[in-house]
Amino acid sequence: MTDIIDFDEKRKKKLEEQDEKEAGGFDEQLNVSLGSDKDSQENVNEKLDSEPALTIPRNKSTQAERLIRLAHESATFFHTPSEEAFGCMQIGNHQEIWSLKSKPFKVWLRRLLWEDIGKIPYNQALQDTLMQLEGDAQFNGPCYEIFIRVASHNNSIYIDMANVNWEQIEITPEGWRKIAGNKSPVKFKRTPGMLPIAYPDHKGEINVLGEFLNLESEAQFQLIAGWLTWAIQPDGPFPILLLQGEQGSAKSTTATRLGDILQALVEDCNQCRTDARKPAVIRKNHPSADKK
Repeated sequence: MTDIIDFDEKRKKKLEEQDEKEAGGFDEQLNVSLGSDKDSQENVNEKLDSEPALTIPRNKSTQAERLIRLAHESATFFHTPSEEAFGCMQIGNHQEIWSLKSKPFKVWLRRLLWEDIGKIPYNQALQDTLMQLEGDAQFNGPCYEIFIRVASHNNSIYIDMANVNWEQIEITPEGWRKIAGNKSPVKFKRTPGMLPIAYPDHKGEINVLGEFLNLESEAQFQLIAGWLTWAIQPDGPFPILLLQGEQGSAKSTTATRLGDILQALVEDCNQCRTDARKPAVIRKNHPSADKK
């Protein structure tokens, strides 16, 4: 038992000596780094001051941050009563309105960064930008109602011409005129398949339409003219036109002609018969889609 105790004491003593030796080596290294005892504190400070300062470069803005800034400089953002986010972008000499989830808006964002730094944004940067802009539109932007093709405001009717300049037709009790989209009190959105309409003519006559329809009497034409007048109203009620006749009496042709005038149908009705989903698409893109 005595031998074992002596062995433990020797081992403890040996470990203490090893710790003191290591501590002494650490102190020696510290003295070498900061100066020996002969060096004064002032000399040590001079050595430290003579070392080159570590310069930390300023953080460059990320693609998303740059893209958000560019977007706010070139557009304004708003949301609809249904909480859909839109952007009003100034492109050239006209204004365009697109949903933030639409392909044209994403293409516009890519072009912004390309024109600024000559690079296309990464997918993650684009998604971060879209999320931030959507939040800005929802929480900081005003709330506006959005329309398809036809809208009303202060006893006036507005029709989206759906052309490249985003022009509109303003119809008042005194007459009609062409106005720029950014001068209009209403906002329109575009849907896939929407085609531009021709410029109206003040000298035009609705009676000319009868030459393109297979009708038996003037009374039938008056019914169709009345139906056309009500069909372009922004608010209901909307009358239903029922065309009857034997095979080959140009029922489909008449319906197509009237549809071309209103631009309410965005796809050919014959194609709708082959795809059950297409009537739903037409219903969604109809000017009265949000009406009840």
